[in-house]
Amino acid sequence: MSLATLCLQPYLCLGSHTAFCKRVQTTTDPATLFTWVPERAEIVLLIRTNGYTLIYAPSTDTVYYARPEVALLCAEMTVVAAQFFFERGMPRLLAFDLLCDAGRDQAGTEAAARHRRLQAMQHLLKGPIAVQWCGDRAAVSAEFLAQLPHRTSGLLAITDRPLVYSEVPHGPDVAAPAVLEPAAPHLQQKSCASELDGSSDFAARRTRRRV
Repeated sequence: MSLATLCLQPYLCLGSHTAFCKRVQTTTDPATLFTWVPERAEIVLLIRTNGYTLIYAPSTDTVYYARPEVALLCAEMTVVAAQFFFERGMPRLLAFDLLCDAGRDQAGTEAAARHRRLQAMQHLLKGPIAVQWCGDRAAVSAEFLAQLPHRTSGLLAITDRPLVYSEVPHGPDVAAPAVLEPAAPHLQQKSCASELDGSSDFAARRTRRRV
């Protein structure tokens, strides 16, 4: 199984969405938000344009039509970065950054503001898409990661520049370095329907208890 489980045929039309079809950049920029990397996750872009949801895969530089059950139901020219991976054989998309909001490029908007806006859009994300919690580095502890329903390979730092992220060196409380790899189907974890779904709501509740 692969990203093809979420896609139809390639989308070959040119348009304004192509400005966002570029690879993620890594950096040493200071980061204001942090989240986790699910094991064997791949960053993809979800794009709403011309009445369709598109999925851009930087690893192959290809844009696809998403299947009908996978959709952004928000305004045209909304672009979201998400981590794609498999959990117990089922595809998941954890949306963690907003790159374009109804045609408004989010360059120049701080990471925390982008994430707050993305959280407000959760009800417009259909199918296996959920907003991933992002927050203070201290909250993403080994204890926190152990409660997730899927294994993790490290942490991702979100900078104030959209599509510019950095891997976080692990402290003694986290086991392995962050590696962004193509997704694989063999994770044997708890059900996606579990309370511990890795989404914004659950993780935020844990964080409120910790800080």
